[in-house]
Amino acid sequence: MRLETLSSHPDNHRIYQQTDLSDLKQSLENYGQLEPIVVTTSNRIISGHRRYMAMKELGWTECEVRVVSPDNEIIALIEHNRHRQKSVQDIINEANYLSKELKKIVGRGRNARQSGDERHKGKRLRVSNELAQRLGVGITRFKQIQSISNHRPDLIAEIDSGKITVPVAYQSVRETRLKTVEGQSDKELSFNDQFKKFLKTHRPDPNEVFSSIQTVLKETYPYSLEMTGLSQERRQSLIDHLETLKSLDSHSEMLIRKQDQLELSPLSEDLVLKAKGLLPSMDELDVFLEVCSSESIKVIASREGYICSTHGSLNQEIWRVLRLSVSNLEDAGGLGRKMTGFVGFENENGFRLLGLIAFRSDSQALAARDDFIGWTTSQRSKNREHIVNLNICVPTQPFGFNFLGGKLISLVISKFISKWEANYGDRIVAVMTTSLHGHPSQYTGLKPWKSLGLTKGKVSIKPLRHEWDFWRGWLRENYSDLYKELEQRSSPSLAKINAVFSLLNIKNSEYQHSYERGVYICPLYENFADFLTNEITEKDLKPVSYDWFSYWKEKAKSRREKLEKNDQLEPDIEFNDEINLDEVAMFSSVSGRR
Repeated sequence: MRLETLSSHPDNHRIYQQTDLSDLKQSLENYGQLEPIVVTTSNRIISGHRRYMAMKELGWTECEVRVVSPDNEIIALIEHNRHRQKSVQDIINEANYLSKELKKIVGRGRNARQSGDERHKGKRLRVSNELAQRLGVGITRFKQIQSISNHRPDLIAEIDSGKITVPVAYQSVRETRLKTVEGQSDKELSFNDQFKKFLKTHRPDPNEVFSSIQTVLKETYPYSLEMTGLSQERRQSLIDHLETLKSLDSHSEMLIRKQDQLELSPLSEDLVLKAKGLLPSMDELDVFLEVCSSESIKVIASREGYICSTHGSLNQEIWRVLRLSVSNLEDAGGLGRKMTGFVGFENENGFRLLGLIAFRSDSQALAARDDFIGWTTSQRSKNREHIVNLNICVPTQPFGFNFLGGKLISLVISKFISKWEANYGDRIVAVMTTSLHGHPSQYTGLKPWKSLGLTKGKVSIKPLRHEWDFWRGWLRENYSDLYKELEQRSSPSLAKINAVFSLLNIKNSEYQHSYERGVYICPLYENFADFLTNEITEKDLKPVSYDWFSYWKEKAKSRREKLEKNDQLEPDIEFNDEINLDEVAMFSSVSGRR
């Protein structure tokens, strides 16, 4: 069956966390498909979501399927994953969904006619046993997981990250939550008795009790809603918004975020005309390719608040307009050192723009980079500013598609590095970057650039700007002290998102994405790693010698000729005042997630 006719089950991503597909893709490439994907008569996947995604990433178009007609799709979805390697969070999600579905079944027929005593006598034990059996988990382990989830849900992430085990977490729960007082557990005490116990234990200042209660209530869900004038419906709208973003693949999310940014960043007609006027035509590019040399390619740096001395019109204002209009990637901003630039050439029409470039300080920690260099924590802290991150590498069109423009922009970095060094004073020995959508990318096979693998870890999903503006304002207005504190964090935007999630009792772990991006490094010196690990000094550095221009020009000519021969040239200038939402629908359709 063709992959494009299949669709993911809408509850699969809510139950199971995303996992790395590398091993599965390797298995598929080596041995082919060993097990059919289980689907319903309407082509909705019941079992085999990971295989389905892996096949799509490998570019497969067809797969083997087995058609089933389950009475309950969610129960079938979970039971088909009984032998899957699952995180503790997966097990908890399975139990919650399965319990709801089983209750629907129990509530019908003869079970519904039983008396209350008959229905509940021994019910808890039977339900736990049945859930554990259906999930393929031992009853003791399952009860421990349930107890941890009920009393210390914050420990679940630590278990799944390998920091602690289920028995250790359960023992912590027993010690802190299930201690008995005068023969009664905390859960059995009334609220008044628990409050009295708290007062006896902590003996707070009476003058502070009432203000403390107000503060705690305001910071605790659901009182956080009631005391700030919000409804449950408003909270649910945020959850629905996050669910939509969670269901998107990286291409679809990128386009939707770009559309969101363009809608909230209207461009003046005067600036748009100036920016468009910098874009070269196909005819200009053909002439440029014939006569150009490495010296004719200009890199013009533009700093915040400065106007380029040699090109007065090429300032930060124009750069931002172009950044919005020639790239599909959202401009997320960020802190730290940064410089932007224009890459182009001169002809009788003036400066002609080939692309945009931007550098910023590299990440504080990046496993693939740090392992490759062999950094210790102290070495990284001392030497990180000797590496920069190629944050923006965007060719204009038609240059990018027809002439391998992205590759050229990534190769002219040596022209920009000297400007960075003059501005900040640090010798730069290597450049880092990441691809937009995994591997391969425009950096793959490019001689100066070395692949270091794929990014790891998860990142919280940020609401789109029109939604986030409301919640950021709500946080600032109702929790001003907390908001000011979060402003000082190294990642203030992420800290604010996590704070809103906490105040609304939204599990951060349920709304994260783990899109894989290729990690690449471009050494500027042969022995750069020795310098970064303090084995040599700056005077011992040996520059990398590479004729990048001849390499690109040969490849660009070959690309241009091949496209023309196959009637595939795309000669039109592209300048996006808006993103066509039909493109978003197309990407969503291809990914099976509408």
